[in-house]
Amino acid sequence: MQKLFLSYSFRDQDRSLVSQVERLLASHQLLVVTGQKLGGEMLTPAVMERIESCDCLVSLLTRREQKASGSWTTHDWVRDELNHARGKNMRAIAIVEDGVDVGGAYGEHERIHFNRESLEEAFLALSETVGLWKAEAGRQLKIQILP
Repeated sequence: MQKLFLSYSFRDQDRSLVSQVERLLASHQLLVVTGQKLGGEMLTPAVMERIESCDCLVSLLTRREQKASGSWTTHDWVRDELNHARGKNMRAIAIVEDGVDVGGAYGEHERIHFNRESLEEAFLALSETVGLWKAEAGRQLKIQILP
């Protein structure tokens, strides 16, 4: 397992969180791929292609708008990227900010909840999940067969 797609909102208030998650993922010797800098390509096909080129996906479902019920919506695009990966049977985990409504398709999947005031438990759970994925994937060897 070498490449991981990180799905997140590009909002300013999420920038610090995204940077910390990228550092954690890179510490597992993973190439972190995102939906940024697509080289002028059409958004949807280019992002979906990047997701499919990766071994797994981590999705940051952060708060967007508060509903009348008090819960929060998240970013449709981020949810769509998560659902696309799951539809392709990829390893995927959602990191969900407290209060975000995660109902709908794939609502029963494991997820990691986080509170911006206390990220340690969520980061440990994410690190353990990535470690498990890497162990399950095994290691890749390059061999040369000589005559």
